[in-house]
Amino acid sequence: MSNALEVTTPSDREIRVARAFDAPRALVFDAYTKPELVSRWLLGPPGWTMPVCEIDLKTGGRYRWVWRHEDGREMGTGGVYREVVPPERIVHTELFDEDWTGGEVLVTTEFTERDGKTTVTMTVLFPSKAARDGALKTGMTDGMEAGHRRLDEILASAAAEARPPAAPGECSIVTVERQLTAVARAQVRLSEIPAAERSLRKMIDDTVGSIDVAPLGHGFTLWRPMGDGRLDQEPGIVVSRVFEPIGEVMSSTLPAGRAVRFLHVGSYEGLPDAWHTLFAWSAKEGHKLADINWQIYGDWNDDPAKLETSLHALLA
Repeated sequence: MSNALEVTTPSDREIRVARAFDAPRALVFDAYTKPELVSRWLLGPPGWTMPVCEIDLKTGGRYRWVWRHEDGREMGTGGVYREVVPPERIVHTELFDEDWTGGEVLVTTEFTERDGKTTVTMTVLFPSKAARDGALKTGMTDGMEAGHRRLDEILASAAAEARPPAAPGECSIVTVERQLTAVARAQVRLSEIPAAERSLRKMIDDTVGSIDVAPLGHGFTLWRPMGDGRLDQEPGIVVSRVFEPIGEVMSSTLPAGRAVRFLHVGSYEGLPDAWHTLFAWSAKEGHKLADINWQIYGDWNDDPAKLETSLHALLA
């Protein structure tokens, strides 16, 4: 299953929604059950916040959720947990304050993990077929997917924090989060990369220092193959916000998703061999790559043997 939202109607009173996430089941279960996480992503379309998120996660426990729109509107719901089996299954009732579902519904949420990805399957049982059909017509799944995209970013961040550092010289599969960046771009041949890197990097440093976009991370360089032996080269730095282009420096992002990672320790002159190791390992393990590759430079060290560079190749 891809990470796209899948909606089916297994019976004339049910809607089943399935969504995969690039994170272990324990992390996903926490995101669905801990108030401090639920209130960050279960928001629907833009403009809504969740000022009330109360969860007593036990069989017979109750929950209460209230959303507030920036225009002052509020929407609330609540219910009782009928079954709680961490981190596998939750069954609860649900009834909105302004009932638009035709009465109380029963929601069964199941969490299954395979190869580091977790699929969440939520089955909603409505009081009648008419109530089920009415819910489908509201476009409810559009709002759900807006929340799921927020959850993708939260899970990626949580996975990165929980992940132990990769050992030097070893490849691994990691989940990376989307990050805002300031970049400059050029189309170059392999032999032109070093000179282009120096020129573009100076341009970025000069520009970022003149605008209110606080650097939040290390420098990086991203490449995409353009064909005919040329690469789209994108040096940059992680920053705090999106900004309007200034000259050739523009706002961009580092990609989110699963990637092959290799930690190179040593002189930058060894990076071509490090990339060869990453690509060879990926081919051996049967991983298909998306042709989006980047390297993140660690803290500077006067001893070249102690320089650390983290190489990433996005999985297709």
